[in-house]
Amino acid sequence: HIHNATRNNRTGSANDTIGQDAIEKAFKDQGINKTFKDIWVDWRDWIYTTYRDNITFTTNKVFNGAPLTEAGGLNEWGTDYEKIRINKTALNVKGPYNISFKGKHPISGSTNINYSISIFGRTGNTISKIAGLRFTGNTTFAFNSTADEIILVKTQLNYVSNTDYELNFSRVNRPPNLTAIGNK
Repeated sequence: HIHNATRNNRTGSANDTIGQDAIEKAFKDQGINKTFKDIWVDWRDWIYTTYRDNITFTTNKVFNGAPLTEAGGLNEWGTDYEKIRINKTALNVKGPYNISFKGKHPISGSTNINYSISIFGRTGNTISKIAGLRFTGNTTFAFNSTADEIILVKTQLNYVSNTDYELNFSRVNRPPNLTAIGNK
């Protein structure tokens, strides 16, 4: 149903609820009660893990401990992804990691836009989902991973033509552990 809706230009725009209703009904007929947005996010995760060439690859970066920033844009219901290879030997880099995401409409400046981010980890040839989050506007999210590479799949879940975003990836700042107290 999603392939047919996409092929027939039923992309979930505000003027086309017929495609959304048909997709939700098809899932409900199979005993799965999900909203169109949930179905779309799950489908995009499946597209990434199965046919990642079908969505836009934006960047391939190496994380050495210093924060990484990416700025870009997402079309209506659009999805892109980026890969962040963790350089574990350079600075003994390991998690937990922090993602900060800020999205807005490029003309109005509105931040009342819905997004989803799926976080995958790759170690060797194994890719597994670490987390998924849906939010409106801006979010900060911390997660743990021992993966060699972090893959961030970003989707805009609104009926607007496009949005701009800025994403920051860093280690979570924590105070040092106190291991001993002297007599001074």
